[in-house]
Amino acid sequence: MVSFEIKYSKSLTPIEVKEIIKLFNLTFSNEMTEDHFKWKYQTNPSSNSFHLLGKNQEKLVLCRNFWSLDILPEKTVQCVDTIIHPNFQGYGLFSKSQKFLDENCYDVQYYNLPNSISRPIYLKKGWLIKSKTKIKLTTPKQIKTIKLPENIDYLNWRYVEGNKEYFKSKYQDGWIIYFLKYRYFPVAIGFTKVDVMLDIRNCNFFVTYDDILGIPIRKKKNITIGKNMKLDLFFHYFDMF
Repeated sequence: MVSFEIKYSKSLTPIEVKEIIKLFNLTFSNEMTEDHFKWKYQTNPSSNSFHLLGKNQEKLVLCRNFWSLDILPEKTVQCVDTIIHPNFQGYGLFSKSQKFLDENCYDVQYYNLPNSISRPIYLKKGWLIKSKTKIKLTTPKQIKTIKLPENIDYLNWRYVEGNKEYFKSKYQDGWIIYFLKYRYFPVAIGFTKVDVMLDIRNCNFFVTYDDILGIPIRKKKNITIGKNMKLDLFFHYFDMF
């Protein structure tokens, strides 16, 4: 019997944080560190990130992490990780956890960028496709239409203090923030007039995942989904960007 409980990130105890990280590292091949967890959820300017914890005889066997950004309306979260202990997979825990969320967090707006394996599962649970975009090669002029917030605290937390390396490229009266994928491809996040403390590496062309003008460079589409979601989604809302 698995019981569910919702905990906000900033109310987690140190023991609960360690249990979540241990379950994550047991389940996935990529490693989660305590520093990254604390940056992502607990030093996050938003106080609305939360975790659905599923326990069997006081042992954590499921955790679903929901990431909030203070640039979005309250109760708007990305479903980041669904972590189920290997010994408890295949017993319908995802469906049970989704039912618990539907009954207890019915006013939350959810969004996600799932892979092709998990997407059909979400769609069966009432999530809807929000957008289908192709990766494109585009210009700084087009990237400028993707406005990042003019909030220095948010920008520092998101692009300076985390463990992902970002750069800035000068364009007109502001900066384009981007990261390098496969070491060479500058993936644009968006444009801001705030001069964030990042290394300057000016670029004339960028790769974008957003639905703006550009030349498609990959046939496969990036499909975003949502539940109760009323907002248009930009890719800088997602944790992997």
